[in-house]
Amino acid sequence: MRPPFASFRPSAVLRASRSLWPGVAALCLLTAPLRAQTSDKLPALERVVDSLRPAGHTTAYARALLTLAYEYDELARFDDAAHTFRAAIAAADDVKDSTTLGGAYHNLGVVHWTANRYDSALTNLAIAQRIRRTLPDTAALARTLNTIGASHYQLGNYEPALDAFIRALEVRRRIDDVRGTAVVLTNIGKVYQDWGQRARAIPVFEEAVSLAERANDPGVLGYALNSLARLHLEQDNVPLARQYLDRSVVTYAGLDSTHARSDIASGWSLNTLAFALLDLREGRLADGIKRLDSLRAVGAERGSVRGQAQALLHLGDAYERRGDRARARDALAQSLVLSQRADQRVFALEALAKLASLEERAGRASEALRYLRSHQALRDTIFDQASAQRIASMEARAETEREIRLNAQLREEQRVQALVIARQHTAVTLGSVILLLAALVLGMLAYFMRKGRAREAALAQSNADLAGANAELNTALSEVRTLKGLIPICSSCKSVRDDDGYWEALETYIGSRSDAVFSHSICHACGPKLYGEHWPDEQTPNEPHGPPAHSN
Repeated sequence: MRPPFASFRPSAVLRASRSLWPGVAALCLLTAPLRAQTSDKLPALERVVDSLRPAGHTTAYARALLTLAYEYDELARFDDAAHTFRAAIAAADDVKDSTTLGGAYHNLGVVHWTANRYDSALTNLAIAQRIRRTLPDTAALARTLNTIGASHYQLGNYEPALDAFIRALEVRRRIDDVRGTAVVLTNIGKVYQDWGQRARAIPVFEEAVSLAERANDPGVLGYALNSLARLHLEQDNVPLARQYLDRSVVTYAGLDSTHARSDIASGWSLNTLAFALLDLREGRLADGIKRLDSLRAVGAERGSVRGQAQALLHLGDAYERRGDRARARDALAQSLVLSQRADQRVFALEALAKLASLEERAGRASEALRYLRSHQALRDTIFDQASAQRIASMEARAETEREIRLNAQLREEQRVQALVIARQHTAVTLGSVILLLAALVLGMLAYFMRKGRAREAALAQSNADLAGANAELNTALSEVRTLKGLIPICSSCKSVRDDDGYWEALETYIGSRSDAVFSHSICHACGPKLYGEHWPDEQTPNEPHGPPAHSN
């Protein structure tokens, strides 16, 4: 819910809330004179738009217009913002920029929403919803759905409001947007609260508080705490209501210049109203009336018909408690007129009920009956039994669809997990095969390495043996002296002629030219010739003949 103030000083809010904490009257002093907001960025943005305008409708021009419109809206220059959003829509439509087009329609709807033009707001928001459904930015779609729900809520159309909120909630949960989920849950809780379903509203608010704490967003947390405080106040649980309200004040005091002005203004407005109602409940009528007067004055200054109608509604109750029935009747009558003008059916319904009760106590039965009939007719359009059944059916359908999605998601996760397990099994099997092959390869490598080492040892032994044989051969060769060439020898005496022409005995010639050593003996053919009968007749061929040999 976005109630932006036309002009608001965040620093004043923060200073007052901190300096007066924890007094209950803290926010009562936050009604300092309102001043128009200024922006250092605005002139630069306007120059950018002016520089791009001559080129005609381009994507850059459309987006520059959208940025400028955002700044006008932030500064509460709503007429300028609406005009610039329309220009951005025209430019974005020409260049088919769906993202800019959806944003411009959404924010133009918000501008109408702020001005209590809810029909126009819903028209633009419906277009934004159709566009954003085609875009991948689901968070933007959730924002549009939430704003559609808020528009219906302001009109007292609880059934379409709850439908839009539930669809926004599903989107927020699906994208795990904790902050956005907390906002939507708080809005759903307020629908239940207005519907009188307080038992259903409490757990919704409590979940919203828990999520807002997780998101660490002071604006959202303050909104959820304030809503929970208001609910406990309606149930007359004043201590618990004060506890949540005090926490809301502290939380909203944590807002700084990085947060939107509308968030800070919303915190001031919500907590001021809650403290006023707490004052009335505890009998501090003067303090309560003072706070409500400040809310009415701020609503009048920023042109918020709804804000004035709400403040006057509670002022009527305060005046009646004080015994001032004339002022109470006047305040309630003004609230009824403003509520009907702004199409605030819930406020009008409550004003009619209070006026009927007031006239009955004053003894004006006909006036009381007139207000009571109007109240009953309006109530039937808001809280008819068929709507209650449709809302219950809607919630059941949403819960069923959510369970179906969760089951589908669970089945998908199980399928993915099964695939992962199968892949792991395959990986383990392949790993085992690879390890087995690696072990086999390593075994074969070890075997061949052993064989290789054995061959190397045998080769080394063979080389060693060959080296020994070569050494022996070299030794033998070194002991051999060879004779070469033509050797002249005497055919008769077998003497050999040397190079100088001298004749030498064969053994002398060979002995002087080699390492050979001769030993002399007589063969069996020469023996008989030399020794005649003295030569033995029988001798083996291998035995030496004649006398013992002697060396030369």
